[in-house]
Amino acid sequence: MNKLGWMIGGVLAAVVLVVVAVVGYPAVDRVQSDRRQDELEPFYATPDPLPDGPAGALVRHEPLTEGVNLPNAAAHRILYLTEDPNGAPRVRRRSPVHP
Repeated sequence: MNKLGWMIGGVLAAVVLVVVAVVGYPAVDRVQSDRRQDELEPFYATPDPLPDGPAGALVRHEPLTEGVNLPNAAAHRILYLTEDPNGAPRVRRRSPVHP
């Protein structure tokens, strides 16, 4: 193969690598994100039956540490009891941050 052929082959190989990287990275990132969400699902599942307690009572809580970089602050994942507009018990989810 002549020099021009090698150059064209090299350029095509580089283009293919860039396309694979651009298309592949979001797909891998999405799979990792979906896997992480699946791991969190049990925490956020609404208990059935709901526990007894006043509005504002914690059902579950845990510190958020993975992927959180908050100098002089802490974050938590919480599930707490509340009421809907008709007074029926509900569970809400929040991730508060505090100093």
